[in-house]
Amino acid sequence: MQSGHDALALTMFLALAAHAPAQTPDKLPSFEVASVKESLDANGNRERLRMDPGGLSLTDASLSFCIRWAYNVRSDQVSGPDWLRRKFDIVAKTSAPSTEGEMRRMMQTLLASRFKLVLHRETKQLDVYEMRIAKHGPNLTKADSEESGELDVRDREGFYAFRHVTMTEFAQQIRLALDHPVVDHTGIEGRYNMTLTFPAGYHPTPQGLEEMPPVMELVEKQFGLTLELKKLPTEVLVIDQAEKLPIEN
Repeated sequence: MQSGHDALALTMFLALAAHAPAQTPDKLPSFEVASVKESLDANGNRERLRMDPGGLSLTDASLSFCIRWAYNVRSDQVSGPDWLRRKFDIVAKTSAPSTEGEMRRMMQTLLASRFKLVLHRETKQLDVYEMRIAKHGPNLTKADSEESGELDVRDREGFYAFRHVTMTEFAQQIRLALDHPVVDHTGIEGRYNMTLTFPAGYHPTPQGLEEMPPVMELVEKQFGLTLELKKLPTEVLVIDQAEKLPIEN
C-alpha cells in the first residue's frame, strides 16, 4: 500500500510530466547546400561519383543510380518505372566533415525533398552470385588509402580495371560481366585495386558469356574469391512515388 509521501511524489511527477515539452525526433541528416540539375549529356556515359568528407558530386547519374547509392542496394533491388533512368548532375556540400554512411543518409533526405521520393521495402527470392573467400585465401592489392573517393571502373578490350573499390563495390560492378547480380559475403574490409583480365580475343560482356571461360573461374584464379549462383531472400525497394524533375535549387 502506498504511503502518503509516495502518493504525493507520484502526483507531483505526473503534474510536471503533463507540462513538459514534447520530445521531437532527431532532425533528418541533410546536406547544407545541394544543386540538382538534369544532365545535358545524351551519350549514355557511365555514372560518375566523386566524394570527400566535405561533400560529393554525381555526374550523368540516373535517378535509379542515386536511389541505389543512397540506400546501398544493387540495381535488381530497385523496382520502379523506366523513367528512373533519367540522368542528373548533383553537387552537394556538408556543413561538417562527414562519413560515407552519413552522406548516404543525406542523399535519402535529398531524394525525398527534391524528388518527393516515397518507397517501401519488400523481400523477394532472387538469383544472385554469392561472393566468398576461396579456400586458398584472397589475392588482393590494397589501395593506397582507406578513404572513400572516386569509384573508377575502366572498361577496356580484354579486361576490367577497378580502382579504389570496396568488396561491395567490386561485387556490384562485376555484374557488368555476369548474367546475375553479385552479393558480397566475403567479410573483407578496406579498399583495393583490382584488374580482372580476360583471355586474348574476348570482350567482357554478358552477351559473350557462352564463348569465354566462366567469369567465376577467372575471379577465383586472379583474386581468390568464389562466385556461386544461389537463390537468396533479398530486400527490394519498391518506388511508390517520385517526380520526374526535381524541385528547383
